[in-house]
Order: sequence, then C-alpha cells, then structure tokens
Amino acid sequence: MRPDLGNATLRRCAGALLLAAAHAASAHTPPCTPGKNPWLELIVDAGALARGADGRSIVRVHADGCTELRRAPYLRNAGDFRVQLSPADMAQLRVRATAKALQTFDAATLRGELADTKADPATAPSGAQWQVLDADRYQLTWHNGAKRRGDSWLGLHAQAQTHPDMAALQALSALALALQDVAARDDAARVAGATP
Repeated sequence: MRPDLGNATLRRCAGALLLAAAHAASAHTPPCTPGKNPWLELIVDAGALARGADGRSIVRVHADGCTELRRAPYLRNAGDFRVQLSPADMAQLRVRATAKALQTFDAATLRGELADTKADPATAPSGAQWQVLDADRYQLTWHNGAKRRGDSWLGLHAQAQTHPDMAALQALSALALALQDVAARDDAARVAGATP
C-alpha cells in the first residue's frame, strides 16, 4: 500500500468521525431557548382520548421564532421538541395571526352566531342539524399588539368547514392548522426533560 493512500484514508475516516460526533452533539442541543411569554400558543386536547396531559399536544411560538412543541404520547413522534422557525415561516404565521377577522375577534359574538345558525334549521348548513362527536378541543391564544386574544373551541375545523361564511371561524381554523403544521415538522430537535 502506498503511504500517501493510507494517510488520505486515515484523514477521511477522522473527518467522518468528527462530523458524526458534531452531528450527534447537535442532535441533543436544542436549536433555541424560548422566552417567557409565547406570541402564539395552541393546545389541542384529543377528544377521543381522556382529557388531560396524555391527550394533549402543545405548540408555543415565541416572537424570535423559537418554538416549543409537545407531541402527545399517542402520536408517532411523541415527546418534547424545539425548532427555530425561519423569518419566512414567521412571516406566514404573522399573516395568519393578524388577519382582519382576528383583529376584532369576539368569542361571545361568534358563539352567538353559531348558536343562532344551529337553532334555525332553515339557516343550518344543508338544512340539517349537526354535532361533532369526540371532537378535539383547540385552545388558541395570540398577541395582536398589546392585546392578548384567544379562546377554546370544540371541533374547530369541523365547525369552520360547516360555516365557510364566518370569517372569524375561518381565520381561527387557518391559524390553528398553520400551527399544527409547525408541530408536525421533522426538523424539530428532541429536548430531554423539557415540558412546554
């Protein structure tokens, strides 16, 4: 064997080991450190499961893009994670969170409109009464300027599909879906011992 080939092979192996060690170290290091108060928060309690921590998933997005994730134990990739959102990701979330319908969001008014629609069979979608069984509960909170807004909804996405004419309900559902997309990201780093 030529001595220069052995050295080159040795250097390649050493380089590969260093890269592997760096990758292993970065896999255990969270990509960011969250602040105290999240800008956006979504808590989803699975309706088909018993209420409580075992059926709960959480997404907390901080103003700097640091995002905490708790994936419920029944999910494929359960556990606590963090991911640093890019400026483009944050811009998309800001568009959703600052939608006109959410600027003037009033949960009581929206619930009243939904109750009126359900009570009157003539205005119910397709003239039918409906109810979502075992629906997930979505608790969504966001900050618009100095105001903290949000509420909890049972079967949010099903209600939004049934009432496409209710802008506030559509905006809430769109924001929750965007946050659920963040929760499903594959690039989040597992954080041992963290509890969002």
